[in-house]
Formats: sequence, structure tokens, C-alpha cells
Amino acid sequence: MRFLSDGLSTEAILCGCRALSSQELLVDLVDAACRAYAWPNREEMLALVMDREAKMSTGIGLGIAVPHARLEGVDQVYIAVACIPEGLDFRSSDRKPVKLAILLVSPVSGAMAHVQTLAMISRIAKTVVDQLSGAANPEEFLALLTQWEQARRT
Repeated sequence: MRFLSDGLSTEAILCGCRALSSQELLVDLVDAACRAYAWPNREEMLALVMDREAKMSTGIGLGIAVPHARLEGVDQVYIAVACIPEGLDFRSSDRKPVKLAILLVSPVSGAMAHVQTLAMISRIAKTVVDQLSGAANPEEFLALLTQWEQARRT
């Protein structure tokens, strides 16, 4: 994956999320990823994501959370996204509400790709988070993300 938009299914983008807790949002993200990528192992993925979040918040600051899991049987890095315009408490390091949650699922054997994708996510600027989280629909989200990625290439 060279860019976050590579292979991101619009079915894995949730806009206007109104989850009341980070746990509820994680369930929504896992469900969206399972539907979009036709994964049969929802319970295993959900357990891994919830366990990781219980150990330490994946809220990295600047309005972003990156819940993640490494899973057997996954052949590449996949992402699902939740846009939370109102923000959601994720126990982030900067104590700011999360507006963009990016679920990252990668193969157990793909440590390098996992870290590279985390690095891509960490480069998203606060101004871009605000734009992306306000996307009206998955197509708009993907267009905004692609536009930001293309601007960074030049």
C-alpha cells in the first residue's frame, strides 16, 4: 500500500458516526470492515481490536485514533474509517476528542507494512482531519483523502 486510499473500499468508510462510546465505534468499524472485505472471522477480529484498545488507547492525538489488529489469514493491509464530526472520547494522549478513527488490519507476517501504514496515518494534519471527518459520504471522504495524498506527492 503506497497510499491510504489504495484499495480503500467506500463500503469501509462510515460518515457521520454518532457512536456513544469508543467500544461502540470499534464494533461499527469491525462490522464495516467485515462487510466491505467479506471477512468471515468477525468475532476474532473484534476480540483482537477490543483487547488492544483495553491495553492502551489507540487515540494518537490531533483527533485521530488507530485501532488495529494483526490477523492470521489476512493477505494485505486493510483499513476501515469512521468519521465522527462531533468527536468522541478515546482516552487520547492529548485528551482531545477523536474525529477520525482508522481501523488497521494487517497480516501477522506483515510487520513492515503495518508500521508503514501507521506512519502514513500519523502524517495526516489536523486541518485534514477536520475536512475528512466532515465528509458527507464515503465518496466525498475518498475524494478528499486522494486530493490530500496527491498534494503531498508534489
